[in-house]
Amino acid sequence: MLRWQPVSDFTQKAVIKGFEWVDDRNAVPCKFMAHMMSDAITPEEIQALGQHGKPLRIYAEAMERSCLGQIHNVLAHPAVNRMVCLPDIHMGYTQPIGSVTEVEGFIFPSCVGMDIGCKVSTVKTTFRKKDLMKGDTRTRIMGQIYRDLPVGKDRHKESRVGVEDMDASLFDGASDFVKGLFLHYGVKQAGTLGDGNHFVEIGYDEEDCVYVTVHSGSRHVGAATAQHYIRLAHPENRGGEGMYGFEAASPEGQAYYHDMSFCSAFALLNHRHIHDIVNKAIRRMVKGNMEPDSLIVCEHNHAVLDEGTGRVIHRKGATQAEAGQYGVIPGNMRDGVFIVKGKGNPDALYSSSHGAGRIYSRKAARENCTVHAFRKMMEEADVTAQCKEGNLDENPGAYKDIFQVLDEQRDLIEVISHIRPLINIKSY
Repeated sequence: MLRWQPVSDFTQKAVIKGFEWVDDRNAVPCKFMAHMMSDAITPEEIQALGQHGKPLRIYAEAMERSCLGQIHNVLAHPAVNRMVCLPDIHMGYTQPIGSVTEVEGFIFPSCVGMDIGCKVSTVKTTFRKKDLMKGDTRTRIMGQIYRDLPVGKDRHKESRVGVEDMDASLFDGASDFVKGLFLHYGVKQAGTLGDGNHFVEIGYDEEDCVYVTVHSGSRHVGAATAQHYIRLAHPENRGGEGMYGFEAASPEGQAYYHDMSFCSAFALLNHRHIHDIVNKAIRRMVKGNMEPDSLIVCEHNHAVLDEGTGRVIHRKGATQAEAGQYGVIPGNMRDGVFIVKGKGNPDALYSSSHGAGRIYSRKAARENCTVHAFRKMMEEADVTAQCKEGNLDENPGAYKDIFQVLDEQRDLIEVISHIRPLINIKSY
């Protein structure tokens, strides 16, 4: 059953068409709305997603054509039970970013992604907004953070952590390969931001309480681990995109699961060190401190194994949203982040989006915006940030409208607070 309905355009070059399709075989309603630069997805293409006879729910009102092929490939695997695509869906590696799959007895490294255990975390502080707004305080804080916090491919010159900083059982259970990555790279990468969409943001809520939000992951430890297992899972041991995985109970599947868990723990350690570095940088300029007990952490690249059923939930660019569970969903450099509470929706596999999701590829984002326009966007929003050629692909216009994205998942989460940005730190 197809029912067309108009959808308002939100970019000058976008062609957006929307319709709702109900697959009566599974009684699972699916909302499909396509956003393309010049070529709208047809009803027939959307309808073809039902050929696999598996439950599929899409909450997005904007989706790239390239996602269609990835959805088909995921659903075509016999071990995949069902799939959910969230409002921030966009093309990923094998499985779209912003999607969740339930799998029977298998684990797929490529469905977790390259940045294993990547997270967003936020912590409330006692810093006062009015103190941050005085004179050039924000500019000085930004400068201090860039001096103290390595961004991009940079790392610390000396080791910041050691084996004693990792959970003993996780370290003992990890493979020698991952232990080597940690001892060679991780010890100097704890407390480093990375590049791309990773950020630190200092902002304030409706009551002018100041928060520090961090988006970062497991750095080279996680990336190299992902590449290692993607290669091992390939039948010709050469890597590459595709639904190649391990039986979850096999030695290889268990090894990946343990190493994934180690990378997740390292990503959390990285976050804690980033928060510590940023907190110290702010305290050099104004009075106050972070409140560690207020820390909210939500992970968006992982696999969760239910040992009772053997089913594995793969979240790729998706946040767990159990009933009452707090999460943090960032928008873009201009529009801030949102503290949310999950509603525990089983239709969405207890998940929500992990951000706004890209509307332009990095190349297209650079082609459709200038550094001057980027700076003007941020100045008009009164956000202190480095707006350079190197991070032009992170300009706010590269992302979907976060307010629309939140509205599209109102059955999945409740918005608790909007943290508006004062300072944004990204690699440039």
